[in-house]
Amino acid sequence: MSPSFKTFLAFFIVIFACVHFSNGAIGTKPCRDDPVAPFNCTASRRYCKDPSWNSVMSQYCSATCGLCPSNACRDDPLSPINCTASSRYCKDPSWNSVMSQYCSATCGLCSNGDCRDDPLSPINCTASNRYCKDPNWKDVMEKYCSGTCGMCGISNCNDLITGCQDMIAVCNNINFNSYMRTNCQKTCNFCLDFGK
Repeated sequence: MSPSFKTFLAFFIVIFACVHFSNGAIGTKPCRDDPVAPFNCTASRRYCKDPSWNSVMSQYCSATCGLCPSNACRDDPLSPINCTASSRYCKDPSWNSVMSQYCSATCGLCSNGDCRDDPLSPINCTASNRYCKDPNWKDVMEKYCSGTCGMCGISNCNDLITGCQDMIAVCNNINFNSYMRTNCQKTCNFCLDFGK
């Protein structure tokens, strides 16, 4: 073998090894929205699940819509906590950010494409998670921090009676709690109680 062929062969083996052991990292583009998209991806989130917009949204808004191939739902293999043993914290809003970061598969907290904190939020959702269940902050937290607060998919949670807004002050009053949980679930932000 000639020295140039040996060099070529060595080079080829090194490249092959890099590609083989990279687990697909070489050549994969990072998951992000197209910065020159002809529209605002965050403002257009409602089209993420619309089949007639699928190709457009996956082309321009893959991160916003959760359409990146690397978004497989799994627990973090390097998690400092045992997800299975800690599953009782899955539905606790004060643990939502930790559990979604490390135990998303165990807790069923994987992004569904249209439920996540607003990336342009004027507030720090993780630092403000204590307001998730505060009825006075409900609208703000649902708008900007739905992922952190576990407010995904609660749109079918409604008040059963009118006038709940007028009674918001008694949402957590022990004398009215049962009544408010039954009749003013949305106003009092009891949708997050997961059946308590």
